[in-house]
Amino acid sequence: MTGANYSPENIRDDDESRAMRAKVRNNFNYVTLTFNAIQTHFAQALQEVSNTIVKPALKGGFAINDVRYFGTLENAVAAVLTGAPRTVYITNQQSISSLTVPSNIGLVVPQGGSFEISGSLVIDGPFDAQGRALTDIFTGAGTYTFGYPVRLIGSGTPEAAVAAPVGSEYLRSDGGAGTSLYIKESGTGDTGWVAK
Repeated sequence: MTGANYSPENIRDDDESRAMRAKVRNNFNYVTLTFNAIQTHFAQALQEVSNTIVKPALKGGFAINDVRYFGTLENAVAAVLTGAPRTVYITNQQSISSLTVPSNIGLVVPQGGSFEISGSLVIDGPFDAQGRALTDIFTGAGTYTFGYPVRLIGSGTPEAAVAAPVGSEYLRSDGGAGTSLYIKESGTGDTGWVAK
């Protein structure tokens, strides 16, 4: 073939090549701007998480599943009520007038945690007393009930004294042969405990 000169210089300078270079440059700019926008949005989101969760938790020396993060158990219930299941650690004394803890919130009560109840406390979710006696956890003139099978420790018989659902276990610290372990086999109140 003769006539046209297809040297690299001519190819780079024709209209199609210039259009292609402009398109590549524009796409590169678009991708760069998009990436920068995403990066900025991500940085802002991280900063928000840091300001609203991480810094307060670190400042107070507690984790976000510690009841102190919420201030009170009532606040924790309100915050978690419509959310995913969560375990809340009760690490200080909580004064309760009347409260129902829904089934999607589990409570763990390590040393230092307790409830002073003036009205009623209903715990419908999992409850872990961390091997502590009920008298160390619940104080006050009010009542507490469980809606979920629990493992409890206390002195004296639980019959007619401890309300819990069927399937609950009670270890009696002052029990003897045949009276150290009780299983709740019937009823929803404080009766139906059977010594094993």
